[in-house]
Amino acid sequence: AEANRYGIVGHADPIAAYTWYRIAQLGGMKNAGELVKDLAAKVLTAEQRAEAETRAQHWIAEHPPTQNK
Repeated sequence: AEANRYGIVGHADPIAAYTWYRIAQLGGMKNAGELVKDLAAKVLTAEQRAEAETRAQHWIAEHPPTQNK
C-alpha cells in the first residue's frame, strides 16, 4: 500500500493504497484505520473512495479470512 500511496514503484495510486489499507483494517491491522481516514480526508474524492471500497469488498469476498485452528 505504501508503494501505491507514494508512487515508490511507478506512479502513485491512492485508490489502490486505500484498497489495501482497508483490507488490512478489516483484517485487524491496528493502525490501518488511521491510514484509511487520512487518505479519505486528504487525497480521495468521494467517487474514488467508493471505488476503493468496492475493490476492497470484492477482494475480501474472493479471499475470505482463514481461521487458525
